Amino acid sequence: MTSRARTQIVVTIALLIFCAGIVLVRGNPIDVIIRLYSVVVLTALAVFWIWERFGWKWKAAQRFSQVPRDISGTWLGELNSFWIDPSTGSTRAPKTAVLVVRQTASSVGVALMTDESLSRSSLAKVSLGADGVHLDYMYLNEPKSKFRSNSPIHHGSSSMAISGGPANMLSGHYWTDRDTRGELTFNLRSLSQADTYEGALSLFAEAD
Repeated sequence: MTSRARTQIVVTIALLIFCAGIVLVRGNPIDVIIRLYSVVVLTALAVFWIWERFGWKWKAAQRFSQVPRDISGTWLGELNSFWIDPSTGSTRAPKTAVLVVRQTASSVGVALMTDESLSRSSLAKVSLGADGVHLDYMYLNEPKSKFRSNSPIHHGSSSMAISGGPANMLSGHYWTDRDTRGELTFNLRSLSQADTYEGALSLFAEAD
């Protein structure tokens, strides 16, 4: 949702409340306008804030295709790199990966963590296309210092299909500016949002 769309929603809510107030409150029109102005603005902002933070996640709201699919929380899955190690001629074994999604009705932020690195999105979007709902994002990956000799800081992008309603799986691919790529699959979800890789793993250990 763009800033223009958000402004239009707030203005629309304010006008509806104002019109209702004009009808319900009797008296001099100028006095009515003065009395209603602050109430209308505060109410409109409150309604919009509730929708932005919570309302869009409600089950009834999620049935509408115009409302972004709720994928917020912490996801546990696998990262499978297609990179071939020149010293062995083989690919690496799949790695356990964690995806933390922080989401509102109009924004989404993504952090992907492994035991070696952390990626944070610079641009992310949940959208409905002809082939379903997707999470698409661009990111900066920062490996831990001890891994940077073999894996320097780099940029990349990812596109994952969102399955289920409510969402129960994310799966897709990633590409990097180092000309590497791979697959991502996440099929376990916690509604809590972890801050660290170890913290994320503990969420699922507790669930077991």
